[in-house]
Amino acid sequence: MTNKAEIIRIVRQQTTALCPDTVSQTPETGIVLAISGGTDSMALLDIFCQIAKETKWRLVVGHLNHCLRGKESDQDEMYVLEQSKLRSVKCISKRADITAFARDNGISIESAAREIRYNFLRDICRQENCQFIATGHHADDNIETILQRMIRGTGIKGLAGIKTTRKIYADNKTITIFRPLLQLTRAELENYIRESNITPCHDSTNECCDYTRNRIRNLLIPLLKEEYNSNISQSVCNLGLLAADADEILTQQAVTDIENGNIHLKSGIICAPVEFLGNISSGRARNLLRFCFSQAGIELSAIGFETIETLLQQCTDRTTRKIADLPGNWLAEISDNQLIIAKKTDIDYHQIPLIIPGQTKIHNLVSLADLREIYAIKTELVAARGFDLKTYAKNKPELQEIIDLDKVTGKLYAWPLIAGLKYQPLGMTGSQTSGDIMTNNKVPRYKRNSIAAIYDDLGIIAIAGHRIADRIKIDGNTRQMAILTFLHK
Repeated sequence: MTNKAEIIRIVRQQTTALCPDTVSQTPETGIVLAISGGTDSMALLDIFCQIAKETKWRLVVGHLNHCLRGKESDQDEMYVLEQSKLRSVKCISKRADITAFARDNGISIESAAREIRYNFLRDICRQENCQFIATGHHADDNIETILQRMIRGTGIKGLAGIKTTRKIYADNKTITIFRPLLQLTRAELENYIRESNITPCHDSTNECCDYTRNRIRNLLIPLLKEEYNSNISQSVCNLGLLAADADEILTQQAVTDIENGNIHLKSGIICAPVEFLGNISSGRARNLLRFCFSQAGIELSAIGFETIETLLQQCTDRTTRKIADLPGNWLAEISDNQLIIAKKTDIDYHQIPLIIPGQTKIHNLVSLADLREIYAIKTELVAARGFDLKTYAKNKPELQEIIDLDKVTGKLYAWPLIAGLKYQPLGMTGSQTSGDIMTNNKVPRYKRNSIAAIYDDLGIIAIAGHRIADRIKIDGNTRQMAILTFLHK
């Protein structure tokens, strides 16, 4: 069994390896310790307090009271506050209604607790100007995580288990979450606690098998050890290491594909040529899509294996062109020989009356022709007398139209182009639907509710990047005209 001194050495070595900046040994190095009061976190607190005596690391304890165990939760909070005070470490605690958050967001208690906890720790980093968050995850936690993912279904990345480091971002600041105890077992940390004469809090819910992780810890792993492999824990750890190696290679291949321009990944949009995805190996294509999903912020666990397989099949089978609604308001479609995966534009838009003459600000709307963002509509009044319409039409600026203001019914206002509406474009004898116009102009589905348009009480007057309605065109009887300009970025 690893003794106390060796454990401290391992943790110090792990911390300086995972977070090189801490080697500077200056008070500017701030580390937030996630402390629940249990065995693992109390070992984390004591170990870092021992190391900080030499390194001068600035420690801050963060404790979140989940309010799930009544008086027991409150006692844990008081215990962490007292233990932090004994060690002269600043402690920041907060209470959270995990149950209400889980209910309101339609997620599990475990997911809600994790999300609120990390948001809380991130807030402490901002408040205390810390660069690192250390958690008490250990080797047994990693084994449970890998088994849980295997049961639910996972890929190579999931089999790699808990990452030793992860970066999050807050207010243009990078924060590193690291797990310095990941090489140590639960038994080794329990031995450290005994040697240090620390009496940690006891979480009674750890024995409750209502939660999947508890059933894995209390029922499945003991069964696997007894009936199948007494060394199952080491076998699962080895699997995690091999999976991590494989994931590193696959990730580098995906990064190379993106850097070489084979696939385009930008904020909120993944765009891949169908021909490219259809010509590379299925394994490479599958991994590339999974990597792009994760980079775009789409939960792989929510996407599922079947969804990715369906998308790849559509890239090779040219007879099928389906649109897939993905979790989290994402959409996948094949348009103009491109597989486009994007977040749907969700616009809560009210009709905005145009200032005539003047400039009306709008937001989140784009041009039909090239999807350029339109930030305002400028309106100018022009007298028909003496106006040379032919010269104007010849030199008309892009995204500008001229209308007969006397033919407008009611007021003019800006609003996104609504699918299903009909109007007769200038010069045409028949009507078109707005949906057909967007289809003909190859507007991706995720942008179809954000095309800038101008209406009067009878319907569409003009569409940014398209023709005006024929009913408001200039003719020999026109007296008052208005020039409409869609101002773009």
